[in-house]
Amino acid sequence: MLFRSTFANRGGAERYLDSSIPSDSLGTFDHSVQATWTGRFHADYGKFHETFLDVQGIANLSVTPVDFSKTDASPIPTSIEGIVTHPRVFNHQTVAFHSQFESDGMHGSIVFECGSGNIGLGIPIRSTAGANGEEALEHALHQGGPGTLDKTIEADWIGRVSWFPNPPPFRSVYRIQITAIRNLTVSMHANYIQPCKSESGSRSPQR
Repeated sequence: MLFRSTFANRGGAERYLDSSIPSDSLGTFDHSVQATWTGRFHADYGKFHETFLDVQGIANLSVTPVDFSKTDASPIPTSIEGIVTHPRVFNHQTVAFHSQFESDGMHGSIVFECGSGNIGLGIPIRSTAGANGEEALEHALHQGGPGTLDKTIEADWIGRVSWFPNPPPFRSVYRIQITAIRNLTVSMHANYIQPCKSESGSRSPQR
């Protein structure tokens, strides 16, 4: 079972955890953190009916880097639909796929495709910093207005996937760190073009 944790009064437990994770870490994106946790458990707490553990002590802490080296050398070909359908298979793996890139120019970006049933599927991009081919993406984004409201960007992407499962009714969280961008194309248009638009003109549900 999964539930959120907090730290009582920003005490020694939180400082111990923070000091044990390398300063250049991406958190649990690139490190596995395991421990024996003690604290006060809350169920159905407050007006939002939250369930969480108020951590007061940590023992047997183990912080281990996630090894992406094997799939970095040979990325696994897949699709966004494949990743979100089989998250355990692709968690902490380096993958290769073709998709669109979508951004509003302010609040982040996603890689996006129209999956089975013409339903939009997207994975938020953690970062493209340092990616091979990042310059081509930046050049495309600087054409026209901000983000992709007036343009369609597609590319072959390589990136490292992390999956953070949540119990129902909450949605699981996905993130991808882009490491390479290839065969990028950009087409400009006067108005925003809705992806996954059905023949009847209505937009299919997304994510």
